[in-house]
Amino acid sequence: MAGQFDSEDRESWYWGRLSRAEAVSLLQGQRHGTFLVRDSSTIPGDYVLSVSESSRVSHYIVNSL
Repeated sequence: MAGQFDSEDRESWYWGRLSRAEAVSLLQGQRHGTFLVRDSSTIPGDYVLSVSESSRVSHYIVNSL
């Protein structure tokens, strides 16, 4: 999970194959804005940005080009 973003430090923010429930478990209760990027489990080749936002975790699809 990344608090301060460093694009060169991929290991801190890219988690690969991680389920939505696992992402929520990791991010729940973290500081607002803490995030991770994971592979989409429903759309192969796409990604999901999971972000801790106040009292919830939001998930945003990132489509591959």
